[in-house]
Amino acid sequence: MIPLQVLELLAEVGVEAEAGEVAVTAAGKGFSSLLDFPIPLPFKKSRCLASASYVPRSGELTVTFQTGRSLSYPDTSIVTVIGLIRANSAGSYYNAYIRGREG
Repeated sequence: MIPLQVLELLAEVGVEAEAGEVAVTAAGKGFSSLLDFPIPLPFKKSRCLASASYVPRSGELTVTFQTGRSLSYPDTSIVTVIGLIRANSAGSYYNAYIRGREG
């Protein structure tokens, strides 16, 4: 069973409408469930962040910067991830709530 907060995250990023396609993609890449699949996170255009993804089961957030450098943040709260998606400034949110916790 998928936890409610993960379902909310999936709906927030638009996976709900494409769940079948995402599940097929996940299975094709060797993931046993959507909880193990890195979910691409949409956020407002940022001069700092280029992209981000989140794996619900492990809580791993991976952030890629405009420079191309990527950092992973293990055990990231889903609340933090939803905050990043909803932030008016993804870079400011990253600096305030995520930066400095790399694993």
